[in-house]
Amino acid sequence: FVIISKKSDTKVKELKDLGGRTICAFAPPNLATLVMYDLFDNPARQPLVREIREAKEAYTGVMSGRCEGAILQAGLYDKFNSGNFKDQTQVLFKTKPIPNQAFSASARLGTDTLQKISEALLSQDPEAKQATSKLRGEFGGKDFVPATPDEYRNLAALLKDVWGFGL
Repeated sequence: FVIISKKSDTKVKELKDLGGRTICAFAPPNLATLVMYDLFDNPARQPLVREIREAKEAYTGVMSGRCEGAILQAGLYDKFNSGNFKDQTQVLFKTKPIPNQAFSASARLGTDTLQKISEALLSQDPEAKQATSKLRGEFGGKDFVPATPDEYRNLAALLKDVWGFGL
């Protein structure tokens, strides 16, 4: 993820300057927003989230002045930061790579059912791919890859201040 601001905004030149200012972001518990909150350890100095419904809104929110900052996936930022807008924003912070979204399922489903679901989602068989095509389409149309708990273990701390998520 990257946190950006408009280059011409003289009040926001580094990450800490966003404290108490507006930032375009998805409503929590969106991962990007939780990552942003984690960078501000004093809740009184966190940015105020102006909720967006799609990623492009975050970028255009900064460009229009609706928000003083935004958090975006780095790849989307690169895509949006082109053409007429090229070089009008600045990256205030870039996170370390974070694993992508993962599916989880309750152990109540049973080992056999969990195994069948996993095999169907990971299958390279054309028939299985067709059966899961709508789901794959929701996630960019790419093939799913196996995930391990270790990849996500340290990310649980991001939920520490979100109501309803106990660690």
